[in-house]
Amino acid sequence: FGIDLARNAIREAKQAIIVEGYMDAIGAHQAGYANVVASMGTALTDRQATMLQRLASRVVLAMDSDEAGSAANLRGVQVVAAATARGTGTNSDRARRQPLDIRVLALPQGKDPDELIRADPEAWPRAVEAAKPVVDHLLAVTSAGLDLAQPLARSQLVTEVLPVIGEVEDPVLQAHYL
Repeated sequence: FGIDLARNAIREAKQAIIVEGYMDAIGAHQAGYANVVASMGTALTDRQATMLQRLASRVVLAMDSDEAGSAANLRGVQVVAAATARGTGTNSDRARRQPLDIRVLALPQGKDPDELIRADPEAWPRAVEAAKPVVDHLLAVTSAGLDLAQPLARSQLVTEVLPVIGEVEDPVLQAHYL
């Protein structure tokens, strides 16, 4: 939702911010943040991810902080990462295209993007700037509540995070996370 209104702002900012609902996108646009689009509460599709990749070098997922939003974030990350790995266009187009920087914006508990923007419009750009790279976010979310001194907990963390690390194209970043 809103790509027709956000297209130019996304190109200019080289960054697309994806929110869950149309009210979040409308609220962002009303506050002057025009590079925001909404996935409409559904899983992001390959086609949508490919379209955003053509417009921006960074995608920030800013889903609601509830459990459904967390699940949508993880699904969105998988779709955007898969679209990036496949690339678009010819081999020469893919060779020139930079890898997509996928980030996750952690919203305050119980807030959605529209509420955050209405409560404090200046908090939005700070939150977007603080968005973590997807693997960092996944490590933080997955390890929360685990006692990493316990081998079983470390094994659980590795089992959940390793597939995502395997998708990291940059060998230096991948080695860092490993």
